[in-house]
Amino acid sequence: MAVDFGALNAFLGIRESYQMPDALMAALLDSARRSELLGMVAEGVDGETDPLRDYFQENHANRDAMMQDYTPDCLCELVSRIAPDAPRMLDLCSGTGALTLFTSKPGAEVRCEELSERVLPVLLMNLALRNVGGVVVRRDVCADEAFGAYRLTPGERFSGIEPCDPPEAWPVPLCVSNPPYSLKWSGTDASLRTFGWDLPPKSKADYLFVLDALARLDDDGTAIFILPHGVLFRGASEGKIRRELVERDLIDAVIGLPDNMFMNTGIPVCIVIFKRHKTHDGVLFVDASKGFEKRGKLNVMRGDDITRIVDVYEHRRDIDKFAHVATLDEIRNNDYNLNIPRYVDTFEYVVPPNLIDCMNDLMQIDAEIKAKEREIAESLSRLVGTAHGVDYQKDTRKFIEYLRG
Repeated sequence: MAVDFGALNAFLGIRESYQMPDALMAALLDSARRSELLGMVAEGVDGETDPLRDYFQENHANRDAMMQDYTPDCLCELVSRIAPDAPRMLDLCSGTGALTLFTSKPGAEVRCEELSERVLPVLLMNLALRNVGGVVVRRDVCADEAFGAYRLTPGERFSGIEPCDPPEAWPVPLCVSNPPYSLKWSGTDASLRTFGWDLPPKSKADYLFVLDALARLDDDGTAIFILPHGVLFRGASEGKIRRELVERDLIDAVIGLPDNMFMNTGIPVCIVIFKRHKTHDGVLFVDASKGFEKRGKLNVMRGDDITRIVDVYEHRRDIDKFAHVATLDEIRNNDYNLNIPRYVDTFEYVVPPNLIDCMNDLMQIDAEIKAKEREIAESLSRLVGTAHGVDYQKDTRKFIEYLRG
């Protein structure tokens, strides 16, 4: 089953998709209409985690300005299986909330932060459908500015929703995030909560989101980020940040994933896991880029692919062409470059073809080409004779060049 968008639009009193965010928010903030709305949607989703994600991404996502690419279910499942149990969690740049819905445990208090005003109603609806408790804050991470918030209170079946002032951020044991990739930002240090870290470049805010999260973890906190591979090897200020992250021993694992997993971009991504307090040495590198099934235009990780990643993450062991635990000295010797192929060699040796066989094949192909040229020349000679002074039967090569010219 799926959401009946005809019935939903009729309930909201709209005809065009652009009208949905405002109409949905109005219904969610009306307690009587909210119960009816959530009941209607709940009947249609049949356990689906994020029923409006694809609809919203297709009709409302701002890929150009805000780099909005919402997290596919298989990636959410992987993050949820890696994440530790936590009574409180933060979802930074939460979009429609899929990461929160997969990762939060029953009874956990969540804090979702999202800038896009148009996606907030979908996020609130998804959380309320699952009777989640916590707060949703409309926040610009790059400017460290909040514009409003909504309190979610668990009820008998669905969460209540009330506008509120943005509450103070509390330290969390877990943060998950799929932030906008390589977003441009103002680059002003007045907005940073980074305690002496280098500024990320204005052209790429990836590390700004990471540093924002690290500043908000508790002493034993874990942050799980979905990021573009560029954060692993780009230089300049990003290289300095990466060096500091390694030297402070904050990086727990780097997991490379398949490309073409997202609806609107084929960019390959990685999961980088940060820990405030590690209980083991080194950094685990995993190349899971080959573990997927093609479904239409998308690559989807299967259950066995996810289980293999989770197993190697939990046991932290070397597996040929798949995983390696690198020491800090190895990473230093690589000049703090975290590009996965430096640590996991996936090269497959291919036996070169036999030279004699190749020569015989080429000779056979050349003979077939000559035979076809003779056939063409003889056929055309019968049709047009020696027109234009060309003797097709005696000078096949010249005829072929004549046709091409």
